[in-house]
Amino acid sequence: MAAANRMASFLATMVWEGGAKLSMDRRDAGNWSGGKVGVGRLLGSRYGVSAAVALKHGWLPATLSEDNALSIFVSVAKRETAAIRSNCRRRPTPR
Repeated sequence: MAAANRMASFLATMVWEGGAKLSMDRRDAGNWSGGKVGVGRLLGSRYGVSAAVALKHGWLPATLSEDNALSIFVSVAKRETAAIRSNCRRRPTPR
């Protein structure tokens, strides 16, 4: 993701996911620490950051600030971009 698009993407995700409101919907896999409904602990999600991702970054969703969430968002975006680039380099050139 281009650096210029990160903030716009983050803000759009925050609006879509409910922003600062802690979601504790038991039917949402993102609210469970195991990433699946009923697996792990029901911790909720906030700012579009799932329970499992928040835990990987050392946070509980209930304690996430907007700055924490943005830091996680950028970290994940950078890692995914690097993985995509790596996969593109390994892919054989079409003949």
